[in-house]
Amino acid sequence: MDARNGFTFVSEPLDAPVELSGLFSGQLDFITNKKDFDFNVVLFERTPQGEFIYLS
Repeated sequence: MDARNGFTFVSEPLDAPVELSGLFSGQLDFITNKKDFDFNVVLFERTPQGEFIYLS
């Protein structure tokens, strides 16, 4: 996974399988030097072998 142009947040491993569906929300506070910009959220699962599975 290439995170050079973004931020990476990693949680602790989950104890059991989890199924998520629907919308999620959060709050980010930042200052930009542009009038317009694009923002994307991408979700991955990291396997015990260190591989990344694209979820979103």
